[in-house]
Amino acid sequence: MSGHGASVDEAAATQDLLYLVLQFLEEEQLTDAAQALQRQTGLYFSLKHVEQLILAGDFDTADSYVGAFTSLQDSASSVKLFFELRKAKYLEALDDGDRARAVAILRDELRVFRDYSPEVYREMALLLTLDNFRENEQLKSHGDRAAARRRLQLEVRDIVAKNPALSRRTQLPKMPPSMLKSLVNQGVFLQRSSGGVSLHAAMQAGPLSAASTSTAYPYVHAGILPPPLSTSGPFAGG
Repeated sequence: MSGHGASVDEAAATQDLLYLVLQFLEEEQLTDAAQALQRQTGLYFSLKHVEQLILAGDFDTADSYVGAFTSLQDSASSVKLFFELRKAKYLEALDDGDRARAVAILRDELRVFRDYSPEVYREMALLLTLDNFRENEQLKSHGDRAAARRRLQLEVRDIVAKNPALSRRTQLPKMPPSMLKSLVNQGVFLQRSSGGVSLHAAMQAGPLSAASTSTAYPYVHAGILPPPLSTSGPFAGG
């Protein structure tokens, strides 16, 4: 096998392992860890997570999460997605009567969209002059906060479906439930069948002698793998 082929296989194996870890974290309800891995690897975009953030009004976290997978430069649908999230945040600040915060959002987060549509940005700025932004003809049916968030949830779902950078990442590969656990259990069974000890027992036993290494680590004894760091090398005790 060529070096290129080997590297491709290794990358595919790493990706498969990451999918297994993602499945495990989701099943164990380790939500924060799962979301961190999603963001760091870019393998899986959790639309459900984004929708939950929208319904909770946590637009900053939603914006940050989306930003780990796409950017304004990717496509028109990415531009629209970021705009809708930030517009919702801006309108809620206006609804709260927090003009200082609304001005900061307009200046720091919405200004970038002026390059895409100066007219839309100008209309957003003019909302600051109204006592109630619902006086604007286009926003008179905006509804209350809960209704607006539900409407945005559905709109974001539609935007993501049309966004190539996101839609292809919204589904995990089809895997049997608890597949990582099953593979670990199979590995433990094979190790015990070959005369080794369980992983838990090996960890509890502490540093191994040279004589016991061949039993607990048959692959080390066969010369396939190096011995554990605890039994040799610069990290050995003694």
